[in-house]
Amino acid sequence: MKKMFLGSIFMISFSLPALAKSVDQQMQEARELYAKDKWDQAIQAYDNISKTSDYWVEAVEEKAWAFLRKEQSNKVLSELKAIMNPYVRKQLGPEPYFLKAYTQLKVCDYPGVFETIKDFKTTFKPRISALTELEKTGSSKAWGLAVGKIIEGASTRADLGPAALELPRWIHKDKILISALKKKRISKVKARLQSLARDELIELNKMVTKLNLVETEVVQRMYLIEKPSDKHIVMSNKQEDEISFPVSDEVWADEVDKMQVYTRGCPDSKWSHL
Repeated sequence: MKKMFLGSIFMISFSLPALAKSVDQQMQEARELYAKDKWDQAIQAYDNISKTSDYWVEAVEEKAWAFLRKEQSNKVLSELKAIMNPYVRKQLGPEPYFLKAYTQLKVCDYPGVFETIKDFKTTFKPRISALTELEKTGSSKAWGLAVGKIIEGASTRADLGPAALELPRWIHKDKILISALKKKRISKVKARLQSLARDELIELNKMVTKLNLVETEVVQRMYLIEKPSDKHIVMSNKQEDEISFPVSDEVWADEVDKMQVYTRGCPDSKWSHL
């Protein structure tokens, strides 16, 4: 009887379905594949991240980097188009702007590079100002609006409301901060807020430096062009080389990762790398 009972348990254990992986596990798996240069498998793994997850935007961004490694600039721009639209762009960090500008540089879309850099400055100027205040004082108006929601267990940035735009991106998931809040250790909360703001400002500064390099490269290329009709520059009236996005500002949530961008690529290989 005992043997039969153990045998039944053994059979049941193998018949149970495998537990679903958490989003953290899915992201870790995708990143490990990316680190091993297994681009196609990494892309497939990133595709498994649900749109309802806080990590979806980051997964799309990292998938775009995988397409860059595969030298598929059109796919890079397609993925970035999915997250750089009015519906989700407020959740973005600075890196997608650099990736977009760099890819536009690779395909010689120089007007696009300037537009992307302008968009970055417009988007992040108020954010940098708010983070600078938080880094200096350990407090801000946005923090005052968000702290109660974090204590209550906000699980996504959307739960923080508009205040999230002026706070460190992953503040609602920071275990050190949340622990200090629960223990009402005010000085530690303040120090942690300053640290998170400082880290994000450092990241922003790095991206600003990289974007400045891209902008400088574009200016140098354009300076070397002796006449506007030169083949290296994409002119706005040159229909066959234009990158067009046939979408309006109204975007449905289930469409944002299905947008496609088509480019002919940079006509001169010597400009293919920064």
